[in-house]
Amino acid sequence: MDQIVRMCLRSVSPGARDGSPFAVLGEAEGGRVLAVPVGPTEACAMVMEMEGITPIRPLTHDLLASFFREAGFVLDRMELSPGPHGGLKARLFYRTGSRMRVREVRPSDALALAQRLGAPIYAEARLIRSLG
Repeated sequence: MDQIVRMCLRSVSPGARDGSPFAVLGEAEGGRVLAVPVGPTEACAMVMEMEGITPIRPLTHDLLASFFREAGFVLDRMELSPGPHGGLKARLFYRTGSRMRVREVRPSDALALAQRLGAPIYAEARLIRSLG
């Protein structure tokens, strides 16, 4: 397995070419970055969380986070790795009691949920690029 690096969600930005949003992850201890394409709904959810905006009714990721808490699930971490055809794949590592579970999900959903639950975000080192 490749080395994994702790990342932090730095910002959500429109893409330079077509305006499609992406989440900018920065190395927790370093200057490298990773841009992750996200859908407009997930981008909006991430920005709202970053800005401390609470919707009148919960968004999908808020709802899932509340289910996690109510059911006693703990999101230990999410990991990004290379996916098929040059894309990314994400896995959620979560547990209830001593039972660990892993589920593959869309990277944008994994980021939004990890952000809501304050879970660590990791990416394989080969995905991250240096600025400059």
